[in-house]
Amino acid sequence: MVADGASIARSTSSRRYKTDIAALPLDRATAAVMALQPVTYRGTSPTDPDRAFPGFIAEDVAQVEPLLATYDQAGAPDYVTYDRLPVFLVPVVQDHARRLAALEARLA
Repeated sequence: MVADGASIARSTSSRRYKTDIAALPLDRATAAVMALQPVTYRGTSPTDPDRAFPGFIAEDVAQVEPLLATYDQAGAPDYVTYDRLPVFLVPVVQDHARRLAALEARLA
């Protein structure tokens, strides 16, 4: 436990640390990927006053797909879980690859 009441945990990948495992539905992944709005922004930290960054806004991401944001103790979106974003991209890319292969087969 950290002083402010937050806890520190590690992200794990092994099946032994998971329950209720289910496939991410393609329609949910596609809807999220298509609705996300990449932005550029300048942070408010004095350490990078003249630097722009690419990214997303946590509040916007949470509206699109709550699983891609984390929340503060009050329940407000706090940051984007960028490390989990590729999980939503994989089924979309796989679907596009299947569709492309089908179109190429039809043309051949």
